[in-house]
Amino acid sequence: MTDMHYYETIVDQSVFLLGVGDPAWNGFSVHIERVRQRLIKQRNVVYLFRLEKRKKLCFLLMYQVFLWLQLMYWRPSTVICFAVDMESDLAEFAVLVRWKRFFPFHFIWVVHNNSCFEKLSCVEKDFVQANGTSVDQFIDLGKRLSAGVLRSTLPITRCKSDSEYIKPSLVSAAAIMREYPIDVRTFLKVRNPIIMIGSTSQNVRFRVAQKEMDHLVYVVELLRKYYEHIGILWGIGYPLDLFSYHFIYQCFFKSQLQEHLFLFANQQPIWPLLRHVHLFLWPSAVHHDTLVKEALFCNTPTIISSEAQECPGAIIYQKNDAADCVAKMLPYLPVRSRRKVLYEPYTISEQNGSRAL
Repeated sequence: MTDMHYYETIVDQSVFLLGVGDPAWNGFSVHIERVRQRLIKQRNVVYLFRLEKRKKLCFLLMYQVFLWLQLMYWRPSTVICFAVDMESDLAEFAVLVRWKRFFPFHFIWVVHNNSCFEKLSCVEKDFVQANGTSVDQFIDLGKRLSAGVLRSTLPITRCKSDSEYIKPSLVSAAAIMREYPIDVRTFLKVRNPIIMIGSTSQNVRFRVAQKEMDHLVYVVELLRKYYEHIGILWGIGYPLDLFSYHFIYQCFFKSQLQEHLFLFANQQPIWPLLRHVHLFLWPSAVHHDTLVKEALFCNTPTIISSEAQECPGAIIYQKNDAADCVAKMLPYLPVRSRRKVLYEPYTISEQNGSRAL
């Protein structure tokens, strides 16, 4: 018998969630939204306090007063706080600790990586450790917290590991697809095959250098020799991330591949879209197993970079090796629409980045 997830024991209660909501298909926000959906199915009254409001409420004191008033209104019996950035999340932690002194509730604190605590100063760590007894349960998502963090910051006796990935409900797939813009559905009809590339704004801005972007564009150039009408769906994490949008578009424009590219930044869940593509490519070394697991859940062939964290069921290609990437892709792409290529794929010289037959 497997252990129950931390949210499965919460039934018929008033639940107050603190967490991010955007984007709806990107890592931690996916987990938060699916926890919310399951809590509702378990007959709970659920309110999600979106931590994006921190940006709108400029002054920290004003933000804390606003959060206090929300707690006064809802009077929750359970509070689940999803730690995103502990430097900012200390504001919520301080309010919840004080609130619990007057109005008892079950306090669950969910953390998903070491970076939540590594940036804290010694004074801030002492504050968390001194008030840690107010937290009824610490949840370590994905077993990513190091032993050092557990010893120095968290009461290890109340820390429990749980899985970050929660499978979606297949019943809602058709309804979600109808919410996508008509341009996305048209692109799926006129392009064949369709390959989706997953990334976040962080990948594009800091992790994917110009050389790596050139590699991805070159992979598309090689595939176009086999498929005249190939289509590339590329998801961007945030709708207003214009830097990523223009950066990716310009890279494809330089090689005259812009007509094969569709950039989207919608806030609908992405997994129903993964069921309509031929292949999913995760080219980054950044740990982002939620999108990879979504693709595998949809039985979509998934190819990841050799620098990414291994995921059972995913196919690994050598980073920046276009020939190897294309060779791993071709067995999963349709044969009927494939053109005959009378020459071998190009290889990329690692020394000078030139292309040679």
